[in-house]
Amino acid sequence: VISGDDVVAGIEDIFSCSHEIYDVWRTDTDVIPRMAEDRFVADEGYLKSMKESASTILARNKLSAKDFSRLIAYGPSARKQSDVCRALGFDDKTQLAPSFFGQIGDTGCAFVPMMLAGALEKAKAGEQLLAVSYGEGSDSLFIKMLKDADKRPGTRGLSTYLSSKKILPLYLTYLRWRGLVSVAAG
Repeated sequence: VISGDDVVAGIEDIFSCSHEIYDVWRTDTDVIPRMAEDRFVADEGYLKSMKESASTILARNKLSAKDFSRLIAYGPSARKQSDVCRALGFDDKTQLAPSFFGQIGDTGCAFVPMMLAGALEKAKAGEQLLAVSYGEGSDSLFIKMLKDADKRPGTRGLSTYLSSKKILPLYLTYLRWRGLVSVAAG
């Protein structure tokens, strides 16, 4: 998937910023993560970091949102994801990559790489993508497609894996696997 030979996409620029903020955390004894007040997290953490990171990439490369075919952006919810998309000048209806919220939910730090994998499956030569993640700061990747992604033979993408998923019949099974509920034996 990552190689120096026969590449499909090239990373044109990377930018990272860091903001120390306690928005979501968990101690070694906590089973469920804790979260600061939602508006504070959204305004002082998420939105601020995402804007700084994406705006820096755009400015350094003398580009605007119109120069990109896709924005791959982290969001704690579909609504927040659309909000940040519009705040960055992108069209959330045509440029925001599918987030898979309805299929797999918020996968945390894997969210943007998974969305990027999904977007790369359909990207064509010459298209430009901007991937922006969040977590006590933000990382942005400016990616340019060098050839059509579907020209790589023998690769299975995110859509293949999602179509083969198995649904748990009971939410209780998941809760037991995670150790969130205990079930009496016998």
